[in-house]
Amino acid sequence: YKRQLHSYAPGAVVPERIGEHKYKYTITEPFTGAVRTYLQEEILHLRYSTDDGFLGRSPITICREALGLGLAQQRHGASIMKDGMMAAGVITAKEWLDSVKGKQALEALERYKGARNAGKTPILEGGMGYEQLGMSNQDAEWLASRRFTIEDIARMFNVSPIFLQEYSNSTYSNFSEASRAFLTMTMRPWLANFEQQIKSALLVASPVPGIRYQVEFDSADLLRATPTERYATYERGIKNGIMNPNEAREREGMPPREGGDEYSQAWKQEVKVSKGSKDGDE
Repeated sequence: YKRQLHSYAPGAVVPERIGEHKYKYTITEPFTGAVRTYLQEEILHLRYSTDDGFLGRSPITICREALGLGLAQQRHGASIMKDGMMAAGVITAKEWLDSVKGKQALEALERYKGARNAGKTPILEGGMGYEQLGMSNQDAEWLASRRFTIEDIARMFNVSPIFLQEYSNSTYSNFSEASRAFLTMTMRPWLANFEQQIKSALLVASPVPGIRYQVEFDSADLLRATPTERYATYERGIKNGIMNPNEAREREGMPPREGGDEYSQAWKQEVKVSKGSKDGDE
């Protein structure tokens, strides 16, 4: 019987096919450097996606081209910021300035540099003028493509861009709904996939009739509501006999109280009253 699991980094494991539906795994121990070989019955191999039923593929591997495009844009932008001309404005003059006049103009502008001089209005002499440089269409396009890279990464993992700190189209209401959709649309398929793989690899039939073993991830915290919503749910569950008060207290991290293990019978009384009212009406 399997007693415990030891995790290994993917780089320390070399999977190999040795026959029809037969595999072996060569593992290098991280501390001792010892190399050991295990058969497929001794390894729990969780796969996100697979083409051949054996080797797994991660979302990063599947969408490597989209990630490569984003990295190339990042390197291009860093190069422009480092070596390109990023002036906020330009000073123009009607006549060409010689070295003396140019030096005087620079010295005059020095009085308006720095945070302490922010907001002061410079005085330009000799017919000079100041023109502010705005963002070019190419720069705006580049910024939009950077945002599109974030959306691409969100698509890889089937998550909302909100969870990648992209809030340009988010509001409080759709953020709340996205948090709920994160479990049903993103996590639930992953969890169901892993549950089935773990169940198939580790669980055996129970020798006791009527007993079945199940594998299930506890995802209740992902849908944890506000205190008002939680207490309203507990109230309905206790009133209908679905749960007892101590079970509700346990979910809230509180100790049990005496008499809290009893289930409410109020739902039976409501059924009897409703039936009695129908009989009386007839």
